[in-house]
Amino acid sequence: MTAPERLADAPARTFTQRGARWLVGIGIVSLVATLLLSVLSKSSEPEESTADANAFSYSAIGHRAFVALLASMDLEVTVSRHRSLEKASATRPLFLLEPRSGYDENRIAEMIAKAAANQTPVVIALPKWHAVEYSTDKTWAERIGILGTESVEAAIMQILAAVYGEDDGMGTLDIDRNRRPTGPVVVSGQATRWVIATEETQLLIPGDALEPVITVPTDDGERVLVGRFPDTRIYLLSDPDLLNTMGIGKVDHAEIAVALVLDVLHAEGVVVDEVSHGFERASTLWQELFAFPLVLFTLHLIGLLGFSLWASMTRFGKPEARPPRVPSGKQTLLDNTATL
Repeated sequence: MTAPERLADAPARTFTQRGARWLVGIGIVSLVATLLLSVLSKSSEPEESTADANAFSYSAIGHRAFVALLASMDLEVTVSRHRSLEKASATRPLFLLEPRSGYDENRIAEMIAKAAANQTPVVIALPKWHAVEYSTDKTWAERIGILGTESVEAAIMQILAAVYGEDDGMGTLDIDRNRRPTGPVVVSGQATRWVIATEETQLLIPGDALEPVITVPTDDGERVLVGRFPDTRIYLLSDPDLLNTMGIGKVDHAEIAVALVLDVLHAEGVVVDEVSHGFERASTLWQELFAFPLVLFTLHLIGLLGFSLWASMTRFGKPEARPPRVPSGKQTLLDNTATL
């Protein structure tokens, strides 16, 4: 007669030795693949495509081409969506490319003021274009329009107030769209052979609020393409066509942009701020663990926990009833009598 099954043997048979090896092997391989995927595919880009003037945009007024150009030069480029100024340093300038009007202007002003006080290099590109019509999927600007001068001048006043504070010592600074370049640009006092595109050029009229760094000759004297606020490392770029997708490939714009980064700023890396365009996202541990691709790692941990609980269970389902101590029926009486 077969011995009754003991419940204490159940945990040892939850997984056979061979099955356990397979489960461990598959778990290790898939976990390593998940971690590699998390590292290789990590992205800080927004979930939705954008066609406006920002570093995520491939459209004509976007700055994706500028980021790609710097990356091709083996410069470390960080497109920041949180605490951008903290990521910048003396050799990693912060780029505020056409900060969006109306988006938390107090915070942007505070960041510029803090950078001016800390001597952190910052390049601020004045706004110029806006998307008038978008494609169906919102990834391209079908039609763009040039901003009115009052919008650009309002941005200038906000920048001046952030650098100098709300007082009378801000100096004067105006834009000029009526003058066309008549010769090559001058970088840090050195004449070059580089020229900029002449259509709808947006330049600054030199004033006591700005020290010229990159200038352009016109029929009415020099105009400023890039200037620096005195006693600071805050630079103002008058025309974003030097950096945006539709402008960076024109004439010598790319060479001038590279000269700005390497020869003027002496940068070893660049931080491009996207908080000013409304893409702020503070990365927290819980957000990362439940967002792709780290959510795969989280699922692995949940699966391992489930297998561990399964393996530690003493039984599965309802236990079988034990046989009676004394079987019923005549056969039991006969067997007992024969034994006696």
